[in-house]
Amino acid sequence: MVMKGLRKDPMVFTMAHELKHHLFDSGLMKPYSGWHLDMPNPIEVGAEIFAAELIYPEANFRSDLKRMGIRPGACLGNAIVRLKRETGTTLPYKLLSERAIKMGFASQRQRLEET
Repeated sequence: MVMKGLRKDPMVFTMAHELKHHLFDSGLMKPYSGWHLDMPNPIEVGAEIFAAELIYPEANFRSDLKRMGIRPGACLGNAIVRLKRETGTTLPYKLLSERAIKMGFASQRQRLEET
């Protein structure tokens, strides 16, 4: 079930996130035994990664940035805004920014959150 009233982007992400739990985690009856409150739950992290890849695969992200002429290390917040608008992806700006950093298109010092 998904909360009523969610906007399109968070609704799509939530549905993809929950799909991962349904497909792969439904047999887990107890919390992950290696999980501690001060650490991210690996099952939830896995669901977020699954949802992001299902919605907008990294290969497409990379090729779309290259098509836009964005070179590694040169991605700024305005490029993320343009990418989201041009592709119509429902992946949130924050995750697009984190992916740009992870894939080397942006550095941690760049202010991508100001998108």
